[in-house]
Amino acid sequence: MAAPVFDLNGDNIASITISGPTARFTDENKRKWIKIVLQISKEATEHLKTIN
Repeated sequence: MAAPVFDLNGDNIASITISGPTARFTDENKRKWIKIVLQISKEATEHLKTIN
């Protein structure tokens, strides 16, 4: 699973990822990790907006 991190211009400059054995990615775990990965990528993007 992965989510993009954007710079001030809206360009994708990085990504936040998580990987593991497919057996561990149950439907419940997928929903949990997708939410976490998206939140972290959003926080990283927002942080980059504060850097001059």
